Amino acid sequence: MTCAGPGASFTSVFAPFAEIGMDEFARVTQVTYLGYVHGTRAAMARMVPRDRGVIVQVGSALACHGTTGT
Repeated sequence: MTCAGPGASFTSVFAPFAEIGMDEFARVTQVTYLGYVHGTRAAMARMVPRDRGVIVQVGSALACHGTTGT
């Protein structure tokens, strides 16, 4: 199971869009999207040779319902 949430990998930016730098967008993308990609690839490397396994991806409700604020 992979989940980009609270913990060592948690990353988020709370600022007006125009004030967020490209480095911050890249950092958030590295954790929230590529974290899933890398985790899935690592799991598949062990599952495919065994012809079995299950991958569970857990997302956030914020993907469907944004928050208000800054």
